[in-house]
Amino acid sequence: MPTHTRNTFPLRLGAAMFVFFLAATAVRSQGAFALVGAGSNVPSPLYSVWTQEFNKKNQGISARYLSRSTVEGIESLSRGSGDFAAGEIPLSEEQMHGGKVRLTSVPSVLIALVPVYNLPGKPQLRFSGKLLAEIYLGEVKSWKDPRIARLNPGVSLPDLAVRVVHRTGGKGSNYVLTDFLSKTDAEWKNKMGTSPSPE
Repeated sequence: MPTHTRNTFPLRLGAAMFVFFLAATAVRSQGAFALVGAGSNVPSPLYSVWTQEFNKKNQGISARYLSRSTVEGIESLSRGSGDFAAGEIPLSEEQMHGGKVRLTSVPSVLIALVPVYNLPGKPQLRFSGKLLAEIYLGEVKSWKDPRIARLNPGVSLPDLAVRVVHRTGGKGSNYVLTDFLSKTDAEWKNKMGTSPSPE
């Protein structure tokens, strides 16, 4: 039985990770300031290190970050719950200035999203943005599809069905991928668009 391995597309989608702040200051709790943030789980390991180091160097101030989702983080912060949030979705003017609280957006981390595939024989394949959109639209159903073959001359492609997996809704990485596909492929933009929308 062939060994199935995970390979990456030679396609990296770069995006900025934003930190969103309330215009208000931190809340004093039992004589100390407590800063609480929530949002995307992508930067959670880094933010965990940052908050630990911050707490070591700042007596009387406690900071922590809760890994949720980009959408949950933005929604909580917009309601005035917490002090900051993090996510891959840039805020609209309405989100920053039209809600109960005023928000500020600051880029904090640069991330890369890399689609992966799992095929026997470890073939090193190339994909264009258009081909990726056609795969996610369900138009490319087999790994032997001529559209894959054209971009990978000389590669022996397996006669296997393409099975697509994706993250659940509300994730900032969905925004990064679908925003890229919308900018790359007109059919994707017309049929699917960007999700979740920054609006």
